[in-house]
Amino acid sequence: MLHIEKMICSASDFVDDGLEENDSIANATVMVEGVHPNLAVRFDDPDFYQVLIPAGEELRVKANTSASDVRVSLYDFQGQIVSTELSGQVAAHAPGANVSRRAFIRVDIPNVAGVANCSTYDLHIATHPILQSLQTFCDPAIPNSTGSSTELVIVEDRLGPHTDAVLFAFAQSGPPNQFGYLVAGDQVQQLGLPMGAQPICIGGNIARYNVGGTRTNSIGVFNANGYWWSLAGHNLILAQPPYWWRYAYPVPEQLPSGLGTLTVGQSWGFQLWHRESGGGSSTSNGVLVNW
Repeated sequence: MLHIEKMICSASDFVDDGLEENDSIANATVMVEGVHPNLAVRFDDPDFYQVLIPAGEELRVKANTSASDVRVSLYDFQGQIVSTELSGQVAAHAPGANVSRRAFIRVDIPNVAGVANCSTYDLHIATHPILQSLQTFCDPAIPNSTGSSTELVIVEDRLGPHTDAVLFAFAQSGPPNQFGYLVAGDQVQQLGLPMGAQPICIGGNIARYNVGGTRTNSIGVFNANGYWWSLAGHNLILAQPPYWWRYAYPVPEQLPSGLGTLTVGQSWGFQLWHRESGGGSSTSNGVLVNW
């Protein structure tokens, strides 16, 4: 990801950063994943960087600034532009190859009415595993106390507002006013172990997304319409369709319970565990995610 903190400055007080001259793809500075602070860009002095994307992964870039005139563009290994976004949006580039590929990042400020706008920024670079497939298991779930089956839906998050997220998790048809959270395991079984009314169908290493004060806290409550809403404040709020996205929990690349990060070649099964009306607990169907 690319995080930019913008300051308004004039041509007279603009100072180049120590990575100049990196004003073209030919002179792009080689960068690695991590944080590169205190860089500077001006409308007539763009910055170019090059990053190696590991096989099976994608590069994500975000310009996070209060202004709208910082522009970030991504180029493939051949120097062809693949994505351009202004401030506040996420740009992603998936090479679509099983070999490592080099990509290029351009940071610039368009010349608006001849004004010499410039900005200082911190450069955050990260890559994420590319999702290969999704499939359900233990589906549908045994009906919960409402008579319906709790349904878990997981989709890939490539352009959401959370640059550390790789998935969106959404649940519906749950018992109103009951709390629940996401769980995952690196093993799945169709005939799960008994847990309340519905068997839990995951095993092996178990990741519980209920760690307070962190991005791995997904604890939420089903509202009156049976939609699960994360109370941790990580849910995505959208004002346009599909409206159910506003209840989605952005699943981070970092796993809870000290299990590391989601990486290429892994498979994890996800379910939603929740309390039941009248006592006891239940779970949703499962979704197996393969990277």
